[in-house]
Amino acid sequence: LFTAARRGAPAAARRRGVGALGFGVGGDQGASPEAAGRTPSSSSRSPAPMAAMAMAATLSPAMCERAIGIGAWVDSSMSGKEDVEATAAVLVRRAARAKTVLVLGLDEVDKVLSEIEQHASGDGGSLDVAFGLLLFMRGLLLQQFDRQGEAMLSMVKAGQSMARSMNRSGRAHKGWGAAADLGEFGELAYRCLATSLALAADVERALDVAEDGVRLYGTAGLLRLSGELGNLVGNRFGVEPELEVARRAAFGCAASHLRAAEEMEPGHKRSYIAWAFASDMLHDIEGCRHIADLAITHCRAFWSHRLQRPNHFVMGVTSRPWWDPMLFPWVRQLEENWAHIRAELDALDGGAVIDGDGCSSAWPEVRGHDKDLAGSTGTWREFPLLGLGEEDEDRARRLCPITRRLLSSVEAVRAHRELRPKEETALFSRLTPGTRLRPHCGPSNTHLTCHLGLRIPPGGGCRIRVGDESRKWKDGRCLVFDDSWEHEVCHDGNDVRVVLLIRFWHPDIRLEHRESILRDEARDRMCKSWTLL
Repeated sequence: LFTAARRGAPAAARRRGVGALGFGVGGDQGASPEAAGRTPSSSSRSPAPMAAMAMAATLSPAMCERAIGIGAWVDSSMSGKEDVEATAAVLVRRAARAKTVLVLGLDEVDKVLSEIEQHASGDGGSLDVAFGLLLFMRGLLLQQFDRQGEAMLSMVKAGQSMARSMNRSGRAHKGWGAAADLGEFGELAYRCLATSLALAADVERALDVAEDGVRLYGTAGLLRLSGELGNLVGNRFGVEPELEVARRAAFGCAASHLRAAEEMEPGHKRSYIAWAFASDMLHDIEGCRHIADLAITHCRAFWSHRLQRPNHFVMGVTSRPWWDPMLFPWVRQLEENWAHIRAELDALDGGAVIDGDGCSSAWPEVRGHDKDLAGSTGTWREFPLLGLGEEDEDRARRLCPITRRLLSSVEAVRAHRELRPKEETALFSRLTPGTRLRPHCGPSNTHLTCHLGLRIPPGGGCRIRVGDESRKWKDGRCLVFDDSWEHEVCHDGNDVRVVLLIRFWHPDIRLEHRESILRDEARDRMCKSWTLL
């Protein structure tokens, strides 16, 4: 109903961000004027908001009357501080019970926030909490309309307001204290404050607040949030050996919280993604597979195989670990020109040798998560060709003109680079003997990966497993696979292995759908609507 009504609403209403179910429609009995002890006067009703009018064709007259009445009630019932606080409570209660901000209208939220600012003393009183909660809801609502910058500012400001109340309670580093301090919205206040602090880059304090909330309330929502924040803290420790103990402790705590949340309330997709990430960072591959089994059991329109666990999963595209290279005509052109590509590769190694592995200074060693995949088993270096930055591309354009020209002639590769300019689209990947890349899954099933063998040691000691099947590289031949499936690399040869790695759009994803998919991925990363779940 929401989707149909919003599509039918006038463009002006959509730009304002008025939710089509924005005035209590949807079963939240606590949001009605009657439930709040007030009866809106018919003579004081303002005209119905545009989005509510858009629902008139599909909702019953009684439901439309209720929607219109609540809009009028917000405008007519706030005559003092107590009224303002009660009105704010109704709006927060409505979103909390529905577990979505789509039952709110941006105009009505802004109206109440304006009234709160007129009455609040700024000394950390109860209105600061009400203001913070409602301001956070406003941020979530703005995110739904892709107004991410405004949303970020709104949620950070919400955290500042709630933090003032926390400081007033004398518990500036942990939380407000007893559950009774905040009444019915205490648990939600902890969640919103922790999320706001994380958005303001104060992740350690955010985790403190969330874990204090877990001790007070013990809800699945706070456990999920603590798990997400634990992952952020673990990431901040990087992969330096001296921080390994702290890093593993953070991810271990995150996994423990997310496991407890799953036992209490199974079926939350984000929870499975975060839990699988924590287990991956703990190198617990069997744990990752078990989490995927639970997700398959409890979620719809999500992962469908325990060995395919990307963070962003698009339903409906063909899913298989290995692909026939001959399905892609441009692969044959790469194989026919592999000797020219190999010659440009050989010319790169004319610079200064570093680290004793016979590699030119033009080859940087991988960092972050990729470095963690290799561990201490060997050295993994890459030479970027497309993507990551203009400096890298300028160098590749000078040193590898033939390779660049071949890659740029392929539409699926060129479009990947254009739409994902900060990601690696094509590169030379170099492994020293003994290197093992532990099992892992790529971030999305929206692209495929091609490897062209350029320098493969004889003897068959280099292999890659994707899904349940392992294959070996050969000089001048391509392998094509879906890296959202679990894959690992073992280099048991006696010389370096180099392949040309190319990422390109999945053939099932049509040109006109690519940008919308990227927007969905970005929204998944940015939106904090799961805070209410």
